[in-house]
Amino acid sequence: MLRNEERLTVSPYAQLYDILVPEDHILRKINTLVDFSFVYDEIKKNYTVDFGRKAADPVYMLKLLLLKILNPLSDRDLCERARYDISFK
Repeated sequence: MLRNEERLTVSPYAQLYDILVPEDHILRKINTLVDFSFVYDEIKKNYTVDFGRKAADPVYMLKLLLLKILNPLSDRDLCERARYDISFK
C-alpha cells in the first residue's frame, strides 16, 4: 500500500536542520534543486492504496540510494548514519 508523503517529519526539532546544516552543503542543494515527487508518478502503477501493508516511502528509499551512491557506505553504515547524521535527514 502506497501513501503519498508530502514531507517527512523526523522530529519536532526539524527546524534545527536549517541551523545546523550549512546552505551550501551538497545534500541540502540536491534536496532544494530536485523535486522528488516524480517518484510517486513513476511507481504508482506498482502499488495500491488500499491493499496490503503500508510500504516504505519510495522517495525516502530513493534518497537513501542516492546517499549510498554519494557516500561509499555499507548498507549497515548507511542505515546508522541515516539515524544520527543530521545532514542525511
